[in-house]
Amino acid sequence: TRAADYEIGRIKSAAHLSDKRMLKAVSVDDGWALATVEMLKANAGLSDSEIDPWKVGLYVGAPPSTPFDNENYFEAMAESRKPDGCCDEVKFGELCMDARPTTLLLGLPNNVLCYGAIIMNAMGPNSNYTSAETSGQLAVLNGARRLQYGKIDMAVVGGFSSHTEPVIRSMLEQNDVLMRESSGSSAFAIDPQAQTPEGTIVADGAAFFTLERRAAAVARKGADKILATYVGRATASEACGGLGRMNERPALIDAVKQCLESAQVGPEQVGIVFTSA
Repeated sequence: TRAADYEIGRIKSAAHLSDKRMLKAVSVDDGWALATVEMLKANAGLSDSEIDPWKVGLYVGAPPSTPFDNENYFEAMAESRKPDGCCDEVKFGELCMDARPTTLLLGLPNNVLCYGAIIMNAMGPNSNYTSAETSGQLAVLNGARRLQYGKIDMAVVGGFSSHTEPVIRSMLEQNDVLMRESSGSSAFAIDPQAQTPEGTIVADGAAFFTLERRAAAVARKGADKILATYVGRATASEACGGLGRMNERPALIDAVKQCLESAQVGPEQVGIVFTSA
């Protein structure tokens, strides 16, 4: 196993996109997320004429932009900086002539929302969320909420991440060092080539799925095509920042209680819990 095996950059998204022109103005991980959206459309058997486009909403959890999205301009920015810290605009323009005209577009965190809406023909209320690991969860939660409120008939929800991107990976590595120093344990398997990797293997990924009201989904595709039922949701936040020790964070406990109440289930009915922070 090599570290590169977990990188989205190794996968060629162009093979999965009908309109390859989209790739000219997006980053590598944006491209793979768009390919995932198009594969979802094919997998769900959706056609543009099947559902009113004004009743389809796209909800995307996206990672924040990184310096590498605009690396073609870095050298020009450094070379054109004047002693007073300001930029010599003429020199900057001369030095960055070799950069792609669309370079500055690569760092837009809502690229997948824009082009994904074109792929899905989603003209309803669309939303983008950029909040680290919780981005995808917020996309699912708010897509379900819009569906419940009757604003749309179908929500396309999901998210993507690029944790092998150099800047993000270095942040994870630094956090892992601090965790080892304080607790002796490791959160991330920074070296997946290790014989016994410890912790979560850092990887990239993208996942999207459709949410519909059960009656509509059964009428459109049949009951055997329904993969899961979404039953409850809740959000909460702490005014003082990170989670810290669990027993000191009432918002986390409140969110769990709200979610159980929303789903009308008890703790004894929960079979598995997935977490992120």
